[in-house]
Amino acid sequence: LDYAGSANAPTIPESVFCVFQLCFAIISSGLICGSFAERLEYKALMAFTILWQIIVYCPIAHAVWHPNGFLFEAGVLDYAGGCAIEIASGISGLVCAVYLGKRDGWHPG
Repeated sequence: LDYAGSANAPTIPESVFCVFQLCFAIISSGLICGSFAERLEYKALMAFTILWQIIVYCPIAHAVWHPNGFLFEAGVLDYAGGCAIEIASGISGLVCAVYLGKRDGWHPG
């Protein structure tokens, strides 16, 4: 990825940009982990996180933040990560929590 001369980051070195994007990727995974509390084993959580990053997060982040992404070209401006992080993580966490069901041993009241 060569971002030199890009409209978004013309003066930022690629290594700094990659670390910045990695922080967003880590935060998005952390948001989803809350929906898995007491529902998954650690190995399953790590497998889900890796697959989710590849299948869901990377395409959404590319579409929103890359100058050639279809959402970026459509005029979507997402400087704080509301679309690529909060919306994607929130919907994914909700779907996983509904799919996995109630926590083991959880009783209301």
